[in-house]
Amino acid sequence: MSMTDKTMKIGDEVYLADGSLCQYAGALDGGQHAVRHVYESDGEPWVSDRITVVGAVFKKAPVEVLDARVAERRGELSEIDERLSAARQEALTLERQRVATAKAIAACRPAEIVAAWLAGKVTHFVMLDSDAGPSLRPANAAFKKQFGGGFAPADELKVTLDRSAGSTPWVYRIGGEGHAAVPCLSEEEGTAALATEWKRFWTTKRQRMPWNPELPVTRCRAAGLPIPNWYLEQLENDKRAAAQKRLTDAQKVLDEAKAELAAIASATPSA
Repeated sequence: MSMTDKTMKIGDEVYLADGSLCQYAGALDGGQHAVRHVYESDGEPWVSDRITVVGAVFKKAPVEVLDARVAERRGELSEIDERLSAARQEALTLERQRVATAKAIAACRPAEIVAAWLAGKVTHFVMLDSDAGPSLRPANAAFKKQFGGGFAPADELKVTLDRSAGSTPWVYRIGGEGHAAVPCLSEEEGTAALATEWKRFWTTKRQRMPWNPELPVTRCRAAGLPIPNWYLEQLENDKRAAAQKRLTDAQKVLDEAKAELAAIASATPSA
């Protein structure tokens, strides 16, 4: 039976003549009623925000055979509901992908470095463009000027991907000359990066420098980091070889001088 104004409460579940479930929203003039349709989405009831004005509402679903037109409308409504559910699921999937992508970008070191660079938060660089080993320098004096004396600030940052570089594929270059460097966000981070780069330097540079071979030792010791024994042994061997060569050369000069003196003595007539 139709509900009366005295029994209806806002928020009650009511039914329309076609059997549709609604939520009661209030009484109107002329014996009409305001309701919100209740739909099912992903197995859960969903109350529409739209207000619908109807002439009669029922506390229980009316027991009657729906005519073909009502059945058709309900079929259309069901199809719309399925489309809406699919659209919501797609939107949810896209949002999850967006969040996952944002997290991946945030966790990406190059993205963090670029953001810090743009914000002026890169404080130091570990410079890698010298055969004498890496060095830690402040960002405002990262590398020596190409012309004249002094140091120049890092005014340009380039980030490239070198897939052949293994565990360190990201390459950072600063300045117009493209100096290789590792950006750091604090002096402490720079000190740690410097130690890492010295380990990599000694691992990859398995031979002494052809010029000033003691310069890497001086730089590494100045950074308070250990020098591998193999390099120190190479230096000692070089020193021994150089000393032996000087001794051999000196002995040769001495022998030549003795021979020359002997020749002079034999050519001089005796008194």
